[in-house]
Amino acid sequence: MIGEELNTRRPFQYSNTERIKWFRSLSVKEKDSKKRALLNFKMAREMLFAGQFDNAIKEFNLIKNYYSPDEIIKEEEVWKFSELVEFYIGLTYLRIGEQQNCVGMNNDHSCLFPIAGKGVHMKREGSVKAIEIFSRI
Repeated sequence: MIGEELNTRRPFQYSNTERIKWFRSLSVKEKDSKKRALLNFKMAREMLFAGQFDNAIKEFNLIKNYYSPDEIIKEEEVWKFSELVEFYIGLTYLRIGEQQNCVGMNNDHSCLFPIAGKGVHMKREGSVKAIEIFSRI
């Protein structure tokens, strides 16, 4: 399956920014467009983990059409590549909503269930886009 040959040992175990640089350096050398797309996917995922949300969304959107919509990829589990990328775009928007509201506008009702009163997201773009994406996949 696509991707199995790219299960390389991950250096910089505790540094997302170093892994971003590492995946970028591998990607620019890669001649095969599908392998390069998978490396860029892994780089975008590290951007998400590092909190570089705008960069992550940009990279995910650039690579989402490198594989046919039904093409299978093995990445921890077996996924259709397009669904895997969409999942991570949704997750990125979810994190944006979390950062803007739960962290950036924290109050005594933030992140408590049931969500009500001052706990309701005031900046809704991230959470609304996440809902749209997760509803599709």
